[in-house]
Amino acid sequence: RTVCLMLAAVTFVAAALTMTSCGQKDETKDDRRVLKWEVLKAGYGSVPYEKVAEAFMKEHQDVLVKINFNPSITDTTASRLESNTNLADVYSFKSMESIKRWIAKGWVEPLDDVYAAELSNGKTVKDSMTGNAAEACSYNGTAYAIPEYVQVDGFVYNRSLFEQYGWEVPKTTTELEKLCKKILADTEGKVAPIVYCGGAADGYLYFAVENWVYEYEGISNLDTFYAYDSAEVFNPSNYKGKMYALQNLQKFFFDEGNYTMTGSTGMTHIVAQSKLIQGEAAMMLNGSWFENEMSEVLKQNPDVEMGMFAVPEVSDSSGRVLHSEGYTTVEDKRVIQASYGSYYFVPSNAANKEDAKEFLKFLSEPEACEIYTRYSNAIRSFEYDLSPEAEAYADMSSFGKSILNLASENYLYAPNVTSPIAIKGLTGFWSRGKTPYIDIRDGVETINQALQSDYDYAVNNWNSWLDMVE
Repeated sequence: RTVCLMLAAVTFVAAALTMTSCGQKDETKDDRRVLKWEVLKAGYGSVPYEKVAEAFMKEHQDVLVKINFNPSITDTTASRLESNTNLADVYSFKSMESIKRWIAKGWVEPLDDVYAAELSNGKTVKDSMTGNAAEACSYNGTAYAIPEYVQVDGFVYNRSLFEQYGWEVPKTTTELEKLCKKILADTEGKVAPIVYCGGAADGYLYFAVENWVYEYEGISNLDTFYAYDSAEVFNPSNYKGKMYALQNLQKFFFDEGNYTMTGSTGMTHIVAQSKLIQGEAAMMLNGSWFENEMSEVLKQNPDVEMGMFAVPEVSDSSGRVLHSEGYTTVEDKRVIQASYGSYYFVPSNAANKEDAKEFLKFLSEPEACEIYTRYSNAIRSFEYDLSPEAEAYADMSSFGKSILNLASENYLYAPNVTSPIAIKGLTGFWSRGKTPYIDIRDGVETINQALQSDYDYAVNNWNSWLDMVE
C-alpha cells in the first residue's frame, strides 16, 4: 500500500511538472475568442481564405479565425448540424438548395441583422449586394446566407498564341466557327482550336450550353423558367434556347466541325488544361479558378499568358445575334451564366454567433471583396471596384484581369430557385437531372429526342413531385 501511495505521489508530481513545463513553453498563451470557419479547399486553393482571415484579425485583434479545409464538407455538414456536434461558426457550402432544407429544420441562423448592418461605403450589406443575391439567399422573406463568390466561366484561351497569330476573341458563334477554321489553317492543324476538358464534369460542356441558353433567352424568360411553375418550362417549343445550345455543342465539340483535339475526351482535366498552356490547343471551357488550379504548370511556362472570354452569343449564318421573344437584359449587356458558387451561413447552434456575424459583415466590405478577388480571380456579389486598372489588382495576371473585364462588361445572371420541387432536388435545368450531352455525342439520342424526352419526363412526373413536397 505504501509503494502504491509513493507511486501515485510520483505520478502526480510528474504530471504537475509536465503541466508547468507546457505552461512555460506556451509563454504567448492565446486568449482570443476562436471563430471556426469551415470551407472546401478546391480550385481556388487556400490563399484567398487565409488573406481575408488575416485582414479580419488585423481589425479584430481579440478574435482568432481558425480555418478548417474539409474535403468532405458536402457529406459531413448535414449530420453535424443535425447532431449539433463539431460545428463550425461559419460554413462555406456550395448548395443553397441544401441550406434551404436545413433552414426548414431550424438548423440555420437568420442573418437579417447582418443584412441591415452598414458598411464603410455607407450602404447596408443588403443594398451593396448585386443582382438577385439577396433574394437567392433568403427563405420566406428572411435572410439566411451570403454568397461567397459568383462562378464566372467561359472559354479560357492561350493569349500568347492569339497574339502570335493575330487571332481575335470571337463575340458570336459565327465568329467562333471562323476562328476555329483559321486556327487549323494558320497552324496547319498542329494546334487544336478547342481541347475538351477531360472527363471531369462532362468536360465542362454545361458551361457552353447554359451560357448559350442564357444569352438567347434573357433575364425575364430565365426568371420564368427557374420558377418551375409547370412542366411547360421544359417544352422545347417554349424555350428554344436549349435547341440552339445543343446544336452549337454538336458543331464545336462533337462530330460536325472537327474542332476539338483528338483524344481529349479521354484525358484527365489536368492533362487537357496542360495541353492548352503548352500551346497544343487554343481554347477550352473552364472557369475563373483555372489559374490557381494550374499554378505549377504555369510556373513551368512563365512566358505563356492566359485569358478568358465569355461564351460567344448564338448567331445565324450571317452573324446576326439571335434572341428569344420576350428577351430582356440590363444596359444592353450580354446575359451570361454566373451561378453562386458557394454560400456563407451560420448554424443556429454555433458557439460563436456574434463574431461569426461580424465576420460575415467584414467579408461584405469592398476591401475584403478586393482581397478575395485579388487572390482567387473570383468575383464577389457586392458593389466594389472591378476595374483592372485599380491599384488593388496591380499584381494580378492578364488572366485575372480578363475575369474582371468579363464580369464588368456582361450581366451576371444567377438563378433564384424558390420552387419546392427544385429545392428538394426533384428537378433542375434538365428535368431528368441528367445532362444529355454525352448521349448526343455517342449517338444514343438526337438533339430533338433529348429535348422531347426531357419534356416528357417532366410531364409524367410533375404531379407526383408536387405530392412529394406538399
